[in-house]
Amino acid sequence: PHTHPPIYFHSSPHSLPYTMDRQGCTSESQDVSLLTNETASCPPKLKHSQKKRKFVQRDTCSSENNRKLPHPTLQRHPYENFILTDPNDQFLAYIPKKRFHWYQRKNLAELVTEDTIRLNFQPKKKSVDEFQREKLENLCVVCGAEQHLTRHHIVPYEYRKNLLISYKSKNSHDIVAICTNCHAKYETVAFHKKKALSDKLGIPLQGEGKEINKNKVKIKKLSSALIKARTKMPESRRQEVEQQLNSLVDESIYLEDGITLNEDCLLKLSTIEVTEIADTGFTTHGELVVREMLKDFSDSEEKQKEIIHQFIVSWRKHFLEHTNPRYMSEYWDVERPIGDAER
Repeated sequence: PHTHPPIYFHSSPHSLPYTMDRQGCTSESQDVSLLTNETASCPPKLKHSQKKRKFVQRDTCSSENNRKLPHPTLQRHPYENFILTDPNDQFLAYIPKKRFHWYQRKNLAELVTEDTIRLNFQPKKKSVDEFQREKLENLCVVCGAEQHLTRHHIVPYEYRKNLLISYKSKNSHDIVAICTNCHAKYETVAFHKKKALSDKLGIPLQGEGKEINKNKVKIKKLSSALIKARTKMPESRRQEVEQQLNSLVDESIYLEDGITLNEDCLLKLSTIEVTEIADTGFTTHGELVVREMLKDFSDSEEKQKEIIHQFIVSWRKHFLEHTNPRYMSEYWDVERPIGDAER
């Protein structure tokens, strides 16, 4: 097996992390050989016998001091850590605020304290899920930054929203907190994976079914030219540009004299959408990729789950390999099954 740098996992920047050496993993099955160009290595599930204490210096290149934020930051903590207990007040899991209120609206739980609810029934699932029971810290899983945090979908949202409902409804395992700086760096790398997938499957990144209206492209360019340099243009050139616009757009957008364009009209024209949906309809890149993955297995839900699981795992491996996250939950599992990712 190939050797790789160690990955450090721990849940708090104030506690000592766990260290684990990556081990080589076998390549993905032929069923998804078209879905990824690389065979990424991944760590096995952490065991207590593998944990070694080692000090890790927090990354100084986090986005805390960055003035330019490439991604919009969250207005609230990504992990809200409300408490869910069983009827006997035994702790079950940490849950987000949305689910906290959902249990109460459905009369499935009663309020105990402002951040704790008690179920009105005994849950069927007896096994303890350590990932659900761990209190996650609100910091970047890559560098440990505590400010300018965003939510990152490890499986890109454009694919995720087209997957089986069993994954879409229970995928908090694959949504992590990440600072804007680390987010921007990884998205650049993730784009190359999407592009490789696009080339391999022959599926355009922009989807299929959109057409560019050449007249609208001309309108946009001419109106922008007038906004930027109208007063600097020679009179003859200005009249020529306005006449070209006259021949391309509706007369209703002109002033009463029908010759001179007002500023509001020019601004509107400079921002028009130049793409149009074809008569056949528009299909997104993500929908086309998922459709291509599952086209030969429409009669087998189990096979669909297997193919989707392999696709999800390929993105989890990609995230680990290209970010080397040092603050991931120690119970985060690259092989976690579909439908078993609820938090």
